Amino acid sequence: MNLIAATSARNGQFLWLKFDDGTILPLETTDFVKMSLSTSLPVSPDNFALIQEHSLKFMLTGYALRQVAISPKIRTLLLPKLRLACLKLSRKYGYPSALHQPAIDYVLDYLEGRHLLEEDDYLDYYLRRHPNFSQSRLRFALSRLGIDHLPDDSLISEIDKIKTILNKKYAKVDYQDYRAKTRVISALYRQGFSVSDIKSAIDDYAP
Repeated sequence: MNLIAATSARNGQFLWLKFDDGTILPLETTDFVKMSLSTSLPVSPDNFALIQEHSLKFMLTGYALRQVAISPKIRTLLLPKLRLACLKLSRKYGYPSALHQPAIDYVLDYLEGRHLLEEDDYLDYYLRRHPNFSQSRLRFALSRLGIDHLPDDSLISEIDKIKTILNKKYAKVDYQDYRAKTRVISALYRQGFSVSDIKSAIDDYAP
């Protein structure tokens, strides 16, 4: 196999490598130099496999960094996204499936080594995003991601959370109407709040 062209991308951070069999792969510029690649030299099967490996790691790392930039992530949350990204990248560039898991492990280790998958950062983001979740709902949702604790400062009064929800979603409810009140209690109970806290909040909110 021969490398017939190496064209710089617009941002200058990587090259587009074109091979004589029609394959086109993105490769970081520094990797191109380290591997001593040249359009004047043939590419052995071993070198081509190495190019594919570095190409996938480069593309997957870029994808992961964009994901982290959008919002904080932890390992368990990012892992399925990386698996899906590998499948999409392989359909586009022809990476062998055997490269997927090593590339995923590399990217996760890379991010963790730079403290970009910190559990505390994700917890802070999640709690700010869901300020009115009940404690039981929070614990259940986070336990599915492997997080089995909440920070002490997240223990906001359940009754205060319920009052916030009442004000946002149920401000026009006539709480003198037994059926209407029961529907609100049922809806809040399904969100993980205790009946006693719900009734206390309603009594304070609409005496």
